[in-house]
Amino acid sequence: MSKNLFFIDDDSIFLRLITRACKKIEAIESYETAGDGEEALEKLKHWLLKERALPDIFLVDINMLKINGFEFLDQVKILKKQHKPLQNGVSFFMLTSSLHDSDREKAYETGIINGFLQKPFGKDGFESLLKNLVE
Repeated sequence: MSKNLFFIDDDSIFLRLITRACKKIEAIESYETAGDGEEALEKLKHWLLKERALPDIFLVDINMLKINGFEFLDQVKILKKQHKPLQNGVSFFMLTSSLHDSDREKAYETGIINGFLQKPFGKDGFESLLKNLVE
């Protein structure tokens, strides 16, 4: 079954590398990106308003300008209460370079993430991570 992914990260180089890796994996039907949590929330609200199919997997960085990953997830928790499409079949992962145990704990305390993933380094690391998520 093909998956649709949504990457939320302010690192443009990371977004370029990860989208290149997406193109090589058949199980990824489509992907979207947002450069920060604010842009991601705007896209999410637009999709919900237009009743567009949501991405299957959201991959959220922690440290971003405007709205960080935790603030984004707090807003998603509010939206989940109001919109059924967010309640079923959507997975959220923190994908970050943070090594702090406190960030991992805080991420799980949100109650909505499915995993906390360290950003891989190198081309093969990106492809391997994505394959594990979608296959």
